[in-house]
Amino acid sequence: MACQSTSHRAARGSRMGASVLAMAALGMDAAAEQKKIDGATNLDRVTTAVESGGLIWPPYVVGSLSIGLFNDHTFQADDPNEKINDIFGESRLEAFVFLSRNIYVETGWLVEPVDAPIAGRDRFLEAHALKWGALSLTFESGDFWISAGKGPVHFGIAESVAPGIYGSDIASDFYAIKGRVGVGANYGFDAGDFGSHALRGGVFTLDTSWLATPFFSDFDPPKRSTGGAGNTNGLKNWAIALDGGGIDVLPGFRYHLSYVNQQTEFLRLPNGKKVPRDALGNEHRYAAAITWLPIALIDELSVTPFVEYARLENARGRRNRTEGYLTSSLDLQYRQWSLALAATGWEVKTPDGSRTSNLQAQISAGYTFDNGVTFEAGFRSLNEDNENSETFGLALNYELPFAF
Repeated sequence: MACQSTSHRAARGSRMGASVLAMAALGMDAAAEQKKIDGATNLDRVTTAVESGGLIWPPYVVGSLSIGLFNDHTFQADDPNEKINDIFGESRLEAFVFLSRNIYVETGWLVEPVDAPIAGRDRFLEAHALKWGALSLTFESGDFWISAGKGPVHFGIAESVAPGIYGSDIASDFYAIKGRVGVGANYGFDAGDFGSHALRGGVFTLDTSWLATPFFSDFDPPKRSTGGAGNTNGLKNWAIALDGGGIDVLPGFRYHLSYVNQQTEFLRLPNGKKVPRDALGNEHRYAAAITWLPIALIDELSVTPFVEYARLENARGRRNRTEGYLTSSLDLQYRQWSLALAATGWEVKTPDGSRTSNLQAQISAGYTFDNGVTFEAGFRSLNEDNENSETFGLALNYELPFAF
């Protein structure tokens, strides 16, 4: 199957990084982690809060609002129906509500397209819906936290780290694990000269509750009756991850390792038929990533390299289906200017032994204004399922942090 028109990511994943809404139980990403840390620190500066029995009233809230507008113009494609112009928006509201210095609620909302554009037809701000991206309750003490609620699983990190307009798209669309409910915990430890590390794990299942139903849309939410990997009766799926950095001999180096096991109890095709049991398998996912925090080059010019490999065995719950994804990027920063080079190559092997190789490459440049507005322009070349397309893109984003 070729890429659905110009914006397969608009139908399946957020270009603004949905994993920023990461559920603490299953692995908060770096951006959300920093917002939470900032909130905990700022509690000491809230002089008007009334504390009773260890609780803060009114609660202290810290978060951010992002509003984005995107234009994808696919000007060349093997399939003429993919040569369209797609203008769509993506907005995100995330907040940490501190009930005490150790207890907080994380919540996140997304407004984004829920359907791909209709083949051969331009689109202007259509098929958007409001979705609940995260809702969790966390207790934290020192280097330990435990949490329960809804959000994405801490698997790959390219979705929130790969730079550029299109750099994170393949990760977001094809192997990010979103919309799960579960329980998890994290333990951080300091290894001295060998850096700081965090081990986290959780159990989960696909969210098929009312929280998964988009607002202002007739888009069908996930259903238990469709089955598939991770769509289990109970918290039968699990994830574990190890993240770290701060090693004395490798300043700036950070790593990520993860494994996810998703059970496949059954799988129903769109026509309603069940896939035979001997054609199903429990899905095993592995991911490894490394990055080097900004490396100073000359003057105020710096570069951040990033590489991630993710592998899915029995992918999507289909026995002997294998998918492998390799993402690499360079993010150059000069004052308020940025230049992002990113590429993702991926191979899919189906149960019958056939293979397809795919590649997306992008280059984009941007400028961040003092008022928080970022403007980017970029180019993407995509080869998917032996079909080629080229897209020119524009992105305008405004981010407003808040605390009260």
